[in-house]
Amino acid sequence: MDAEIRAMARELIGLAARDGLAADQQRRRRQLFEQLVAKLRFKPAAGEPSRGRWLERRRFLRVPTPLVVRFRVGDATLTAEAVEMSLGGLSLRDHLWALPDQRMRIDQMQVAGRHYSLRVDCRVAWRISSDGRLRAGLEFVELSNPARQQLRQIFEAIFVAYLQQLLAAGQEAPDDLFDEEPEGG
Repeated sequence: MDAEIRAMARELIGLAARDGLAADQQRRRRQLFEQLVAKLRFKPAAGEPSRGRWLERRRFLRVPTPLVVRFRVGDATLTAEAVEMSLGGLSLRDHLWALPDQRMRIDQMQVAGRHYSLRVDCRVAWRISSDGRLRAGLEFVELSNPARQQLRQIFEAIFVAYLQQLLAAGQEAPDDLFDEEPEGG
């Protein structure tokens, strides 16, 4: 994480920790969030970091975090563990029931002990098996404005917590944030 990103992350974390932000502080918080997400979505091209050449690797930045997600699939209610989240979807681990293009509705997420009630439609965008473990990618679809805002609020909280962990550990953003999505996602 370069010095500019580190400084922006510290400022965002400071604003996120405060209640009752003035309008200009709220704008600055949104601006920092957007800028950091954009900067961390890109990785320097090999051998060219100083020349400003960047390669886009994913449509949405993914942040690793354990989540518990409750779905409605038809009349059934299922609970699953997600291992990362982006503004575009979730990645599930070890879920044999997820079928390609299957539609479902998320009605609750639990992140770091906080419960969020939602109404978010999604579909299984991809499935892979690596190291004997099945993973599935869910894409959020047909989002209403309130659902989009709620997902952004949840993602921002996850993102800020992740930045805090990186800063506390003195780490760079891990390379797997920049890996390509599996085909079909």
